[in-house]
Amino acid sequence: MGRRGRALALLALALAAAAMPARTATAQSAALGQSPTIWSALYRGTAGAAPAVLELTLQGSQASGRLLLDGRGVTLAAHGAVETSTTVNLTLEGPDGTVRGALRGSRSSAPNDDGRSFRGRLTLAGSSEPVTLQRVAQFVDLDVREGPIHVSLRYPSFAVGPLAALNPAIEPAARAGLIAFIDQGRSAQAAGDLFHGWERITTTRIEGLAGPFVSLRTQSYVYTGGAHGNTSYATHTWRLGGPAPRELRLSDLFRPNAAYLPRLVPLVLADLVAQNATWVVDGQISTLGQADLALFSLTPAGLAFTFPPYAMGPYVEGTFTVTVPYQRLLDLALPGGAIDAFAGATP
Repeated sequence: MGRRGRALALLALALAAAAMPARTATAQSAALGQSPTIWSALYRGTAGAAPAVLELTLQGSQASGRLLLDGRGVTLAAHGAVETSTTVNLTLEGPDGTVRGALRGSRSSAPNDDGRSFRGRLTLAGSSEPVTLQRVAQFVDLDVREGPIHVSLRYPSFAVGPLAALNPAIEPAARAGLIAFIDQGRSAQAAGDLFHGWERITTTRIEGLAGPFVSLRTQSYVYTGGAHGNTSYATHTWRLGGPAPRELRLSDLFRPNAAYLPRLVPLVLADLVAQNATWVVDGQISTLGQADLALFSLTPAGLAFTFPPYAMGPYVEGTFTVTVPYQRLLDLALPGGAIDAFAGATP
């Protein structure tokens, strides 16, 4: 079996492990003395009368994830405990780390169901409201180790309606990247050029979901020797429906001939100055073009731009994210388009 065949075999084993039912896989992991298996899914539905998206991850007795509340303009980090095999109790925190509320609920528990639905109560800003969600995706979590080579991969696999049409755009590329990195690592090891181990950790997650529009962001950390690794990103926003999903460019969010760059650029630069992005503060970067704003996502809070390490400052400053509230863009937005959908929180 050649190098590529061995990499494919490793991937097949990892996929088989990822496909195990949560309870069976957790029991097997415990018996082997391993860390509990990760179970992770994406839910979509309502909190009260407003749309909501829940990313939920269970590992042993721990629960974590994110709650996206479109229309309320907020994404809340979630962490807490698995109280029973089906019930979780989550504390919700805002972007600044302050506690904003709580979510307690249960996944459906039929033997052939494994959490197809989630029902509970959301406590937020002193009020309590029902949460009713349906699972729209299961996350695939792969972890492959071969000697000094380590690859970790996470991405959503959609199973419901139009969202499932995104799978051909996500899964083949994610798996091909994993195999290619293993092959490159083996070649480097054979040549005596693999020092201190190689690592690639890639995660794709939902940034926003409103009406027929969905935004995903992929973060990849890669280390192949040297003083430190590096982090890169890819973003994709689609409009679902029709014969196939249509990926949107930044210009597709706005009316034809709308002067959106003159609106966006000063807002983004001012935010980067407020975040002390060195190359913006010292004037090395004083304007932005389409390429600089290529990494965009539609989120509950607004139109978000990602700037990876070395884009706006030295590596030590890390990644910068700037979010422009939709209200600053509505007069330029394409009527009935993505910005309208997120600003109005279309279910």
